[in-house]
Amino acid sequence: MNKDISVIAVFSNAWKLVKGSKGPIWNVAILILLIAATLEWASNRMIDINLQHTHYFIRYITLPILTNILIAPFYAGAIMVAIHHTRGETINIKSGFQYFHRLIPILITVVIIGLVSSLLTMIINIPQIAYSLGKALPYFDLIALIFKLFVYSIFVLSVPMVIDKNYSPGEALATSVLIVKPHCLRVFAIFFTAYLCLFIILTPTFLGLILNNDTLMIIGSVINVFLLIWLLPFAFLLIGDIYHRLVAD
Repeated sequence: MNKDISVIAVFSNAWKLVKGSKGPIWNVAILILLIAATLEWASNRMIDINLQHTHYFIRYITLPILTNILIAPFYAGAIMVAIHHTRGETINIKSGFQYFHRLIPILITVVIIGLVSSLLTMIINIPQIAYSLGKALPYFDLIALIFKLFVYSIFVLSVPMVIDKNYSPGEALATSVLIVKPHCLRVFAIFFTAYLCLFIILTPTFLGLILNNDTLMIIGSVINVFLLIWLLPFAFLLIGDIYHRLVAD
């Protein structure tokens, strides 16, 4: 184990590992993107999202739970591919589909993490609270995002532990907290930096939307799709590298 959990060390190693992992990780991760995008599209087609009680429940509780359940096995598979690649083990396009025997504990773990990480967002978007916040709501949403990143940071080892160590969901969640606790700020810094980089990359597309500039939006979208070829495997390799540094093989 190498417990140098710094942004530079983890980013540098994860970027080096992108080569040779894009195919195996994308083979699983593409299903995650398709499922999430399909559910988001379907929900927006079926309901006009607003702050009414029914729509709130669907938007902030039902949809996230359903998404987590459907993507859970593929999310776990992509992480395990990244971990095996980080360890120097052989991976192939089938590597991410070998963990369905642990499907139930994976589902439970992912759903628990999803619910906890979304808790603050759900609370501040309760219709009565959202109305009272008014124009301040976006700032509270930003606080909720930071809360999500922190929760994900302390539970980051949970899903792979369910597979790699054969832990129950409770054991995996508790062990992840214990291991990450001494390094939680540095792990949080890694995910915060990754999210900041994503925001910077998406800036041209956002500007195109805000300025209603089709050319800028198209250029930004093309750049985003091109960079995603490397960045999506890189995101999973960050998790794989953190796991490899903190958990004994």
